[in-house]
Amino acid sequence: MKWIKHAVLYGIVIIVLFSGQFLFNRGLVSGVPPQLPEQTIAGLPTESVMPKEGGIIYFWADWCGLCSMMQSSMTKVLQDTPGITVALNSGPTEQVNRYLASRNLNWPTVNDADGSIAKRYGIKGVPAIFFLNKNGHIVFSSIGYSTEFGLRFRVWLASYFN
Repeated sequence: MKWIKHAVLYGIVIIVLFSGQFLFNRGLVSGVPPQLPEQTIAGLPTESVMPKEGGIIYFWADWCGLCSMMQSSMTKVLQDTPGITVALNSGPTEQVNRYLASRNLNWPTVNDADGSIAKRYGIKGVPAIFFLNKNGHIVFSSIGYSTEFGLRFRVWLASYFN
């Protein structure tokens, strides 16, 4: 009888978590990603680092505690997965560069100092992650913390969607 109570409790927790993700992810863009600025803050053409055949677009902020907790996982994933990051409302480009350098984050990054890029993507909070398929289209998105395994699993899963 005790196991039934645990099963019901776990079932309720899972439903609440998935419902929360659904509510947070509502309104996020899917399909063809909206245009990003032409250059990263390092001066690279965005087109050269933008995932074209699967990958990640990651929105973060220097003031975001969850984003800080994900830095190690995201760095590991971006070492072998195409991706670009977007610094949201984190100040002028010089400030974003200092932040990245102080944490040894060698991420291809564009600066969204005024939140206009995030608005085009439908973002209501950070961290926000968009997973692209082999055609470069957004097939999954999430807002909130994700583990390295969670990131890698969704990158892998996205590769099977057209």
